[in-house]
Amino acid sequence: MSVLECSRCVARRATRARVSRHKRHRDENIEDLSGDSLDTIKASPLLERTTKKGYEVLYVDKPIDEYAVSSIKKYDGKFQSRNVAKGNLDLGDDKEETKRLDEEFTPLTKWIKEQLSDKLEAVRVSVRLVGAPAALVSSLFGWSPQMEKIIRAQALADPVSKHFAPKKQKSCGGLYRSGSEGLIEVLYQTSAMSSGFNLEDPVGFANQIVKLVNQNLNLDPNAKATVEDFPVEEESSDEPQTKDEL
Repeated sequence: MSVLECSRCVARRATRARVSRHKRHRDENIEDLSGDSLDTIKASPLLERTTKKGYEVLYVDKPIDEYAVSSIKKYDGKFQSRNVAKGNLDLGDDKEETKRLDEEFTPLTKWIKEQLSDKLEAVRVSVRLVGAPAALVSSLFGWSPQMEKIIRAQALADPVSKHFAPKKQKSCGGLYRSGSEGLIEVLYQTSAMSSGFNLEDPVGFANQIVKLVNQNLNLDPNAKATVEDFPVEEESSDEPQTKDEL
């Protein structure tokens, strides 16, 4: 595996061996996050909480590294490999507080799950976010966002592979009940993009944005442009009519 960039390493370039030497005793995992580029990875909302709490995260920006990292389950016999874009990430937060938030926002998460039942496996309140309102993660044993892109981009990919791509799990930060299905759809699509997933329905997403713009302009969100019909003038002939035409 090539040398990777690390979120907290002094040299900014690190191997897993170097990261393992700097791991805190209470942290038994080596976290990693993959993406199209280092800038994209660093801007991911999935890193907000890990960065704030001082976790070291390996940045995986090469396709070959994505394959290698995903195949390594344990390193040096003691460190578990953990992708921060998968599953319910445990960052050592107060479990009682997390449980209380889950119970308090159950009506909201249940409602969102109903609206997006064909797209999401689960919706839950998460403490992994700081500024972002929501993020999308894969299930623990599913493809990471980057691996999903790689598999679908392969020219000779198995056409049935898409059926094995798991539904996502939505982690909600500062959500509120808006009463609008359209807003939830926009939130889902923007969360998918910022979390590294491809936009599933670009046209539908654009239409939802137009509706939101119309609402902010106090216009009918479903209004459509009208085309005014102009009468068609008949062409006049200057040629004299013959006897047969009279």
